[in-house]
Amino acid sequence: MFFFGQDEWKVTNNLTLNLGLRYEVPGNSVNSLVDLNRQIVQTAGGDQRFALTPLPKRDVNNLQPRFGFNWNPNTRTTGPIGWLTGGNKLVLRGGYSRTNDYGFININLNIASAFPFIYSLALPTTAQPGGGLAANNAFTSLASVQPSGDPNMITRTVVGSDWRSPVADQYSLEIQRELTKTLYSASAMLVRMGLRSSRLSTEIRGCRSPLNAWIRLAASSACGPTQPIRSTIPCRSAVKRD
Repeated sequence: MFFFGQDEWKVTNNLTLNLGLRYEVPGNSVNSLVDLNRQIVQTAGGDQRFALTPLPKRDVNNLQPRFGFNWNPNTRTTGPIGWLTGGNKLVLRGGYSRTNDYGFININLNIASAFPFIYSLALPTTAQPGGGLAANNAFTSLASVQPSGDPNMITRTVVGSDWRSPVADQYSLEIQRELTKTLYSASAMLVRMGLRSSRLSTEIRGCRSPLNAWIRLAASSACGPTQPIRSTIPCRSAVKRD
C-alpha cells in the first residue's frame, strides 16, 4: 500500500514552498518462505532446529517527507548584490526527500537456497562395472536420507529480525541566473546518503558467528570442514563485515 499527499504554498510573491509526505507499507517478502518452512519442521517431527529464524517483522515505519522551496531574492539592481542577482533574475531552489527502496528479492533466493530449505550431502558410493565410483539408485535413496550431525551446525543464510527496507536521504540545491532573455546559467548540487542498507548473513548457529553472504567460504574455515559441520569441532573467531 502506498499513500501520498503534497501541497504548494506561496508564502510571498518571491517565495514558494512545496510540502509532501509519502507512506509505504511494502509488506514482508520473507513470509513467502514461512509456509514451506512450517512443512519442513513438521516433517522433521517438530524439531525447531529446522525452523527459519529469525523472522523479520512487517515494515510499517516508512514515512517519507518531501520539502522544496523556490526563492527569488528580488534585490536592488545596483552595487555588487545587484550585479550578482540582476534584481529579479536570480532564483535559488532546494529540496529534501527521504525514500525507501524495495527489498532486494535476491535476498529471499539466497535464504531459500540454504539450509533448512536445501541440504548438500554425499551418498555412499560403490565401484561400478564400467569403472569408477558412483551412488547406486541415488534418486530413490534421497527420500530416506537424513542430515547428519546437529542441524544448528549447518550453514544457513538469514536476515536479522529488524530487517527493513533500505532508506536514503537526498538533498538538492540549485542557483539559476538569467543572463539574457534566451540564456541562463545554472549550478546545482545533489547529495544522497544511504541510512539503512540490507545485510545478509551466513550463520553457523553452533559457532554464533554471522558472516556476510559474499564471504560464505569463510564459514568452513571458521568452524571446520564443509557441511555438515559437527558440534565436536571447536570454533574460532569468524569474520564479520558490514
